[in-house]
Amino acid sequence: MELNGVRFEVGPDGVHEDSVQFDYALQLTPNNPKYTVNLQAVMQDVILIFALFPKINSVNIEFTQADYGFGGAISREEATEVFGQDITAFSKSKNNFAEALPPLLEAVEYHPDVMDTVDYYHAMGLDEAGN
Repeated sequence: MELNGVRFEVGPDGVHEDSVQFDYALQLTPNNPKYTVNLQAVMQDVILIFALFPKINSVNIEFTQADYGFGGAISREEATEVFGQDITAFSKSKNNFAEALPPLLEAVEYHPDVMDTVDYYHAMGLDEAGN
Protein backbone atom coordinates (compact mmCIF):
# COMPACT_ATOMS: atom_id res chain seq x y z
CA MET A 1 0.00 0.00 0.00
CA GLU A 2 1.26 3.46 -0.85
CA LEU A 3 0.12 6.89 0.25
CA ASN A 4 -0.93 8.77 -2.90
CA GLY A 5 -1.78 12.08 -1.32
CA VAL A 6 -3.02 14.16 1.58
CA ARG A 7 -5.41 17.08 1.13
CA PHE A 8 -6.68 19.61 3.62
CA GLU A 9 -10.11 20.96 2.74
CA VAL A 10 -11.02 24.51 3.74
CA GLY A 11 -14.11 24.93 5.90
CA PRO A 12 -17.13 27.12 5.20
CA ASP A 13 -15.44 30.15 6.78
CA GLY A 14 -12.73 29.97 4.09
CA VAL A 15 -9.93 30.11 6.64
CA HIS A 16 -9.80 27.02 8.85
CA GLU A 17 -9.17 23.51 7.65
CA ASP A 18 -12.29 21.48 8.22
CA SER A 19 -11.19 18.07 6.96
CA VAL A 20 -8.20 16.13 5.74
CA GLN A 21 -8.22 13.31 3.20
CA PHE A 22 -5.68 10.51 2.85
CA ASP A 23 -5.63 8.58 -0.43
CA TYR A 24 -3.93 5.18 -0.49
CA ALA A 25 -3.16 2.95 -3.50
CA LEU A 26 -3.61 -0.69 -2.50
CA GLN A 27 -1.21 -2.10 -5.12
CA LEU A 28 -2.82 -5.54 -5.07
CA THR A 29 -1.57 -8.16 -7.54
CA PRO A 30 -2.28 -11.84 -8.22
CA ASN A 31 0.81 -12.57 -6.09
CA ASN A 32 -0.34 -10.20 -3.33
CA PRO A 33 -4.13 -10.53 -3.69
CA LYS A 34 -5.52 -9.37 -0.33
CA TYR A 35 -5.23 -6.43 1.97
CA THR A 36 -6.90 -6.16 5.36
CA VAL A 37 -7.29 -2.70 6.85
CA ASN A 38 -6.57 -2.59 10.57
CA LEU A 39 -9.57 -0.44 11.48
CA GLN A 40 -8.47 -0.15 15.10
CA ALA A 41 -5.11 1.33 13.99
CA VAL A 42 -6.97 3.65 11.60
CA MET A 43 -9.10 4.98 14.47
CA GLN A 44 -6.01 5.43 16.65
CA ASP A 45 -4.38 7.42 13.83
CA VAL A 46 -7.53 9.52 13.38
CA ILE A 47 -7.64 10.35 17.09
CA LEU A 48 -3.98 11.39 16.87
CA ILE A 49 -4.76 13.63 13.88
CA PHE A 50 -7.59 15.28 15.82
CA ALA A 51 -5.21 15.88 18.74
CA LEU A 52 -2.60 17.42 16.42
CA PHE A 53 -5.07 19.53 14.44
CA PRO A 54 -7.84 20.82 16.73
CA LYS A 55 -9.60 22.62 13.85
CA ILE A 56 -10.02 19.45 11.79
CA ASN A 57 -13.53 18.03 12.13
CA SER A 58 -13.37 15.09 9.72
CA VAL A 59 -10.73 12.65 8.49
CA ASN A 60 -11.44 10.91 5.18
CA ILE A 61 -9.47 7.79 4.27
CA GLU A 62 -9.79 6.24 0.81
CA PHE A 63 -8.22 3.02 -0.46
CA THR A 64 -8.14 2.53 -4.24
CA GLN A 65 -7.22 -0.13 -6.78
CA ALA A 66 -7.81 0.87 -10.42
CA ASP A 67 -11.47 2.04 -10.58
CA TYR A 68 -12.38 0.37 -7.27
CA GLY A 69 -12.34 2.23 -4.00
CA PHE A 70 -13.55 2.03 -0.45
CA GLY A 71 -13.11 3.94 2.75
CA GLY A 72 -14.94 6.74 4.39
CA ALA A 73 -14.99 9.62 6.80
CA ILE A 74 -14.61 9.62 10.55
CA SER A 75 -15.91 12.70 12.32
CA ARG A 76 -14.39 14.26 15.41
CA GLU A 77 -17.63 13.43 17.20
CA GLU A 78 -17.38 9.71 16.30
CA ALA A 79 -13.70 9.56 17.29
CA THR A 80 -14.42 11.32 20.59
CA GLU A 81 -17.15 8.78 21.32
CA VAL A 82 -14.75 5.88 20.65
CA PHE A 83 -11.95 7.56 22.63
CA GLY A 84 -14.26 8.31 25.55
CA GLN A 85 -13.00 11.81 26.28
CA ASP A 86 -12.27 15.20 24.74
CA ILE A 87 -9.48 14.76 22.20
CA THR A 88 -8.78 18.50 21.94
CA ALA A 89 -7.53 18.57 25.55
CA PHE A 90 -4.45 16.62 24.43
CA SER A 91 -3.38 19.37 22.03
CA LYS A 92 -3.19 21.98 24.76
CA SER A 93 0.10 20.95 26.36
CA LYS A 94 3.23 19.04 25.42
CA ASN A 95 2.90 16.88 28.54
CA ASN A 96 -0.68 15.87 27.73
CA PHE A 97 0.24 15.05 24.15
CA ALA A 98 3.60 13.33 24.72
CA GLU A 99 2.94 11.51 27.97
CA ALA A 100 -0.77 11.12 28.63
CA LEU A 101 -2.04 10.45 25.09
CA PRO A 102 0.10 7.45 23.95
CA PRO A 103 -1.13 4.90 26.53
CA LEU A 104 -4.73 6.04 26.02
CA LEU A 105 -4.36 5.61 22.25
CA GLU A 106 -2.99 2.09 22.75
CA ALA A 107 -6.04 1.23 24.83
CA VAL A 108 -8.53 2.30 22.13
CA GLU A 109 -10.75 -0.57 21.00
CA TYR A 110 -12.50 -0.17 17.67
CA HIS A 111 -13.97 -3.08 15.75
CA PRO A 112 -16.81 -1.85 13.54
CA ASP A 113 -18.89 -4.38 11.63
CA VAL A 114 -17.73 -3.29 8.16
CA MET A 115 -15.74 -4.82 5.32
CA ASP A 116 -12.05 -4.64 6.19
CA THR A 117 -10.50 -6.90 3.53
CA VAL A 118 -10.28 -6.25 -0.20
CA ASP A 119 -9.35 -8.88 -2.75
CA TYR A 120 -7.47 -8.19 -6.00
CA TYR A 121 -9.92 -10.18 -8.12
CA HIS A 122 -12.91 -8.32 -6.69
CA ALA A 123 -11.24 -4.91 -6.96
CA MET A 124 -10.27 -5.55 -10.60
CA GLY A 125 -13.75 -6.87 -11.47
CA LEU A 126 -12.35 -10.31 -12.25
CA ASP A 127 -14.71 -12.16 -9.93
CA GLU A 128 -17.77 -11.05 -11.91
CA ALA A 129 -19.61 -13.43 -14.26
CA GLY A 130 -17.99 -13.63 -17.67
CA ASN A 131 -14.47 -12.69 -16.54
